[in-house]
Amino acid sequence: MYSVLVADDEPAARKHIETIIARKCPGYYVAGSVSNGGEALKKVRQLQPDVLITDIRMPVLNGIELVKRIVEEKEDIIIVLVSGYSDFSYAQSAIRLGVSDYILKPVVPSELQRMLEGLEERLKVQYWRNRNLIIRKLCAGDEISEKIIDRYFSEGLYDAAIIRMNGLPCRFSGYGRKEIFSDVNERMLIYGRDEREMLCICPHELIEEQDFPGLIQSEIEKQKSGTEYFTVVMSDEPVKTMGLAETIEKLYQTLARRLVLGKNRVIHLE
Repeated sequence: MYSVLVADDEPAARKHIETIIARKCPGYYVAGSVSNGGEALKKVRQLQPDVLITDIRMPVLNGIELVKRIVEEKEDIIIVLVSGYSDFSYAQSAIRLGVSDYILKPVVPSELQRMLEGLEERLKVQYWRNRNLIIRKLCAGDEISEKIIDRYFSEGLYDAAIIRMNGLPCRFSGYGRKEIFSDVNERMLIYGRDEREMLCICPHELIEEQDFPGLIQSEIEKQKSGTEYFTVVMSDEPVKTMGLAETIEKLYQTLARRLVLGKNRVIHLE
C-alpha cells in the first residue's frame, strides 16, 4: 500500500479526505494528517510519504510555499493540491513547480478515488526503479540508509539467493557484460551484474505452495540449456528488511569463496 499525508487547516476537510481514502482507495493508507504547511514539511521529511494532498490556503506555509520547499529539498513524493475555484489560477501555476495534479473543493469522493487510482501505475514504476537502484548500489558495496531501504522494501521479510550460471562472471570470461533487471510487474526482484548471474529477492509473503528453493530451481530451469551448470547461494531463513543489505553482502562473499567450475552446487548461507 502507498502512504498519503494530508495537510489542511480545516479539521472537517482533513477528515473528509481521510474517510474517502479509507473507504474507497484500498491501495493507499493515511500515514499522517496536519493542519499547517510547517507541520506538513516536517512530516514529509519524517514519514517520506508517497503522496501529499495539501490545501493551498494554510497558515505558516501555504500550499505553494510548501511545494517550493519540497521541490528544493528533492523529496521523492507526488504532490496533489486541493483548491477552491478562487485559487484555480494558483493551482495551475503550481503544476509548473512540480505538482502532479489538483482537485477542487469540496472534494468529490469519486474524483479523489479516480485520481489516486490513476497515480498507482506511476507509483509502481517509481518503486520498481528505486528498488533496482538500491539493489545495484548494495551489490556495488555502497551504503544506503536503513530508512530508504525500509521505504522501498516494506514487506517485512524477504528470501534471498544468488544464481551463477557457468561459473565466472562475464567480465572474467571474455563475453559481453550486460546488467539484467526483473520486469516492473514481477513481485520477485531479480538483478544481475551480467546475463549469467541473478540475485533473487522475494517477499516472503509471496511464497505459498512452492517453497523458496523451488522458486530458485524454476529460475534455473529457465536459464539452463544443454550442458550448463549452476552455483546457488541462498539464505535458509527469510531476513528482515533491516538485514537485507548484510545478507546480500554475505551471499556475494560466499559465492566468491565457494565457486567451483563445472559442478552444480547449492550452498546454504549460515
